[in-house]
Amino acid sequence: MDNLWDNITKLSAVCRKAGEHLPEAELTSLQVGKVAEEAGEAMHALHGLKGLTTCGDDHGWTEVQNDLVGAVIAALLAMHYIAPTAPARPSTRSSTGVPAAVAKPQPPDPQPPDRRPYSRTRPSDRVIVPSSTTPKGR
Repeated sequence: MDNLWDNITKLSAVCRKAGEHLPEAELTSLQVGKVAEEAGEAMHALHGLKGLTTCGDDHGWTEVQNDLVGAVIAALLAMHYIAPTAPARPSTRSSTGVPAAVAKPQPPDPQPPDRRPYSRTRPSDRVIVPSSTTPKGR
């Protein structure tokens, strides 16, 4: 019996044949975009399920699931386009790039997030300086 990656390889061949008139980089980019499109359809179905759409579509959990499956398959195809010879494996590296089995836990940051020197300013922290080029009387 074929495994999942073998089926993705077969489906990828069909999709590549349909898009053979496109450059490889563009075909890959379009497939990555397809993941977002399918995920958006799942979200639309969820909104319809909750009665939050204005188009009057009625949706059920089955439609949400079907759209999620579409997003997963689109993601697997995109991964195949990027690296066709090797199925993706969960990362075995920590966020520091050291193998996870060797990585030591990092101590928590002593500064709260809003006090870090590289954090963005909050609207209340901004100073508004009047422009000297503003015409008078306006």
